[in-house]
Amino acid sequence: RSIGRTRAADAARAYQDEATAGGTAAVDTGSVRIVTRAIAIVAGACTAAATHYQARRRKRSEEGAANGLVARGYRSRSRVNARPAT
Repeated sequence: RSIGRTRAADAARAYQDEATAGGTAAVDTGSVRIVTRAIAIVAGACTAAATHYQARRRKRSEEGAANGLVARGYRSRSRVNARPAT
C-alpha cells in the first residue's frame, strides 16, 4: 500500500529534478499540478484499499467468532501457528 505512494512521490521528484537539470529553472506549474494530483489519486487509492482490506478482515474475524473458531483456537487464518487449543 505505502510502496505505491512512495513510488509516485519519487517519480514526481525525479521529474522535477530532470526539468531543473534541463535548463528550465522553474518547472511550469501545470505539470507540477498534474503530478501532485496523480500523487493524491494514488494516495487515495492506497487508503481506500487499506480501509477495505481492514473491513474485510474484521468481518472475517467476526464470522469466525460466530462459527466458534476462536473457541477452538483458530483465531486467525493468517497466523502460522494457530493450532487448536489443547
